[in-house]
Parts: sequence; C-alpha cells; structure tokens
Amino acid sequence: MSWFSELLGGEKRKDEQRRAQAGVRKLLGQTTGMNDALYADILGQYDQMQGSGLEGLGQASRQNISDLYSMEQSKALQSLVDRGLGNTTVLDATRRGLMQDETKAYMGLDEQLRRERQQLGLSKLAFMGSRQIDP
Repeated sequence: MSWFSELLGGEKRKDEQRRAQAGVRKLLGQTTGMNDALYADILGQYDQMQGSGLEGLGQASRQNISDLYSMEQSKALQSLVDRGLGNTTVLDATRRGLMQDETKAYMGLDEQLRRERQQLGLSKLAFMGSRQIDP
C-alpha cells in the first residue's frame, strides 16, 4: 500500500469519525431537548400543586375541629346546667375556655398545613438542584 493510499484511507476514517461525532451531537441535542421538556413539565406540575392543588387542603380537618368543639361546648354547658351551675359567669368561663382550645386546634392545623406547603417547596428546590447542567 502506498503512502498516498494510506493518506486517503486515513481521510476516510476521519470523515467517518466526523459523521459519527455529528450523529452523536445530533442525538445529544435531541435527548437534551426531551430532557428540558420533561424538566419543564415537572416544574409545571410542582407549580400547579403549589397553586390551586393545595386549595382544599385541611378543609375536612377544619370541619372536624368545628364539629368537635361544638359538641364539647354543648356537653359542657348541659353538664353545668344539670349540676345547677348555669349562671352566666361559669357558662361564659366555660365557653371562653373551649373557644381558646378550639383556636389552638386551628392554629395547630394551620401550622401543619404551612409545613406541608413548605415541604412541597423544598421538594421542588431539591428537584431543581438535582438537574445536572453540562458546561
């Protein structure tokens, strides 16, 4: 084989390598585009959950708290009346105590819901931080 044939064969290999590299770059571009689309879709889902997705969160718990303290107030007031302690001072003090307990229950629920929202935000940040960006 002459040096000229070797040179041509080397050029063919270089052309094949260039075509292969171009194909790899094309595939990389396509997969990067698909990855970007999936990433944007997932971020959109996080945004949707943070927006209207959490709208009714805690409604059932609020209703349960309201029902529970309504029932407790009725039982407590009836008990006071049955025992002859139905004067306004005792009734008002009992109502006030139950209302304070109810308020604390609502505050506890609000705190729990705040933590849930915060956890969702942290999950979103963790997802965003997990994405590797090539230089």
